[in-house]
Amino acid sequence: MLLHELLAFDAIHIQCHDNPDADTIASGYALYRYCQQAGKQATLFYSGRNPISKPNLLAMVESLHIPLAYEPKPAPCPGLLVTVDCQYGAGNVTHVSASHVAVIDHHIQERELPPLADLRPYLGSCSTLLWLLLEAEGYAFPSEVATALFYGLYTDTNGFAEVRHPSDRDMWDNLVPDERIVKKLKRSNLSLDDLAIASAALNALEYHPEGRFVVMGVPACDPNILGFISDLAMQVDAVDVAVVFSHEQSGYKFSVRTGVREVKASELANWLVQGGIGSGGGHVEKAGGFINKAMFEKAKPGQSIMDFLLAQIRAYFAAYEIVDCASSGGVVLEGMAAYEKLPARIGFVPCAELFPDKTMLHVRMLEGDMDIRATDDTYLMIGISGEVYCMGKQAFATSYTPLDETFKVDVDYPPVVLDKDAGTRVYLLRVAKACQSRKSRVLAWQLSRGMKVFTRWDAENYLKGEPGDWVAVRHEDPRDAYIIKQSLFPGLYTPCQEAE
Repeated sequence: MLLHELLAFDAIHIQCHDNPDADTIASGYALYRYCQQAGKQATLFYSGRNPISKPNLLAMVESLHIPLAYEPKPAPCPGLLVTVDCQYGAGNVTHVSASHVAVIDHHIQERELPPLADLRPYLGSCSTLLWLLLEAEGYAFPSEVATALFYGLYTDTNGFAEVRHPSDRDMWDNLVPDERIVKKLKRSNLSLDDLAIASAALNALEYHPEGRFVVMGVPACDPNILGFISDLAMQVDAVDVAVVFSHEQSGYKFSVRTGVREVKASELANWLVQGGIGSGGGHVEKAGGFINKAMFEKAKPGQSIMDFLLAQIRAYFAAYEIVDCASSGGVVLEGMAAYEKLPARIGFVPCAELFPDKTMLHVRMLEGDMDIRATDDTYLMIGISGEVYCMGKQAFATSYTPLDETFKVDVDYPPVVLDKDAGTRVYLLRVAKACQSRKSRVLAWQLSRGMKVFTRWDAENYLKGEPGDWVAVRHEDPRDAYIIKQSLFPGLYTPCQEAE
């Protein structure tokens, strides 16, 4: 859906969900300003049992002069009704009669959507979706709108800790908010009731020494409270992983923290919502997500959310073998078979051609972000799915032949590199060259169980393989190991004659 399609209606009524949070208010406000600028009659409102009372939301509405009206018994809407950060007919938004309806949301689909709808559950906030839609219209963001959207993402991702998608990070980087107002809103996040919630949660925590993790449940509260409680738990010397969840009207919001390299918070958050019951994501150490109540009850009838989370966390720990090639003997070669690498075209970017030696780079791709210190010997390799990984100059010369052509690939999110020293961005697919892999032999074995491999080149970040994926070693060196996805392996490798 494109925003200008909404402008076919003269009267546009924008509805936030009941008990509104900063994300729905920011999204509604951004759409309101867009419609108003286009000369339309726009209104912005919400319903529910009570008007907003949280100090940060009151300060947000006041500081940004947001014309948000509380309508406990809304009248039918002539023209177009647009629900933002919620879906028309869902349980968290009061039903309003309307002849025409549109939906803009970032949650999992709950109801049949109208023809005018844009639903992107992979985004961390509805504010991000409004930013993308407004960007597509060439909209110039006033300071108030930029600040609202920035704060909407901030609150819905627990202070940016649960940012899920590169588009979330792009908005975070590109918006220029009023820092004075943002600081004011950040200082208004907690109330005395929130402190009481945190105190009760800490007194009722579930600690499990076998995995050194804690799980805590709290009543419905501001998402930032979950992160606040999680951060407190992570300061305990016996805790490596913390999960805190709250009971919301339509489901369960949760926050994840981890302090060990073997567990990525973003990965655990996604694990907790397997089976399409919700969405999760974030960073290596901080993440979170949401479990849809109806989908959870359908998938796990009779099970409590606490028991479910405990079982999922235990299953996550049991699902993966840890292989540390950086400090131990590496992969066990017994049972591996020999395979020959087939010719394949991928992309490469020599860092020496773009960045000074020892430059800190921040690489952004669909799979997540990573930081590297690039040297003159570092090559950034770009796979057929847009994934980026590093390779040394000598290893590149041994394994690949450069081609006299550029590298092109159609991916959902083209990878980007930020030079953290200079503050400049490089879109890798604009500068990538093509290369072709040479014939080489590897030993490989298909995984029957998950595996996390810390390579000899990176002792802090692991490569993860699921059952069905492959672990391979080069030059029969158990420490020179890497993971190949199941879908890619047949097109990259063929059994050696002696292995048949």
